[in-house]
Amino acid sequence: MNIIKKQKNIISIFCSKQFLTFLLIGGTAALINFFSRFYFSLFLPFVASVACAFTAGTIVSFILNKTITFKSYDEHTMIQLLKFILIAIVGILLGSIIAGAIIKLFRTFNSFFLCEKYLESSAHIAAIGVCTIYNFFAMKYFSFRQTNILNNVTEKYRLYLRNKRNQEN
Repeated sequence: MNIIKKQKNIISIFCSKQFLTFLLIGGTAALINFFSRFYFSLFLPFVASVACAFTAGTIVSFILNKTITFKSYDEHTMIQLLKFILIAIVGILLGSIIAGAIIKLFRTFNSFFLCEKYLESSAHIAAIGVCTIYNFFAMKYFSFRQTNILNNVTEKYRLYLRNKRNQEN
């Protein structure tokens, strides 16, 4: 019975308005990610251009997800940003590793069927797809999630700033 409940919970997450909004915003960030790689490829090697493109997409993703998808979370923006940066670093590494590994596999096993630009685009799209799922759960359950420890630290910091302002007045 627990397995059925867990499956229904997973299905409800993927069918939720929040996930669909995340996909729309993620699609926008992914387009920026994908097309900016062509610009970065003008002066960087493939894996480095993928990393830069993921960075551009990640910046757009944070801004839009903070203001639209996860707007009901009231945690301090700096804390959210720090957690988001940690997620982004892992995502950039994950995306770059996946894209690089797929390129190597394609070059090894499929070099006669696709030209180099199609190989790179296919690898990049696959990496974006994997990272999209990772990013949703990381943002939902880490970056934009409040925890008691972080709330206590944030509240203590707010009290510290308030006391400091009162002392200056």
